Amino acid sequence: MVSSFIFPNLPAAQGWSAWIALFSVTPTEHPFTSARVWFDGIVFSLVFGWVTAVVLGLVYNRLISR
Repeated sequence: MVSSFIFPNLPAAQGWSAWIALFSVTPTEHPFTSARVWFDGIVFSLVFGWVTAVVLGLVYNRLISR
């Protein structure tokens, strides 16, 4: 992600911009290089990752106990 921030015109950087914009609250108001978009993208990615981990962990433990 750091390299795509430094070199936004590289083809590999386009994938990260789409990923960060996916979790951004207001992608149209702020440009990709703004700190707000990066902060929102990283925070929401972490939050959704933890929610997924908790749900899958609960389901897995329930299935294993049977």
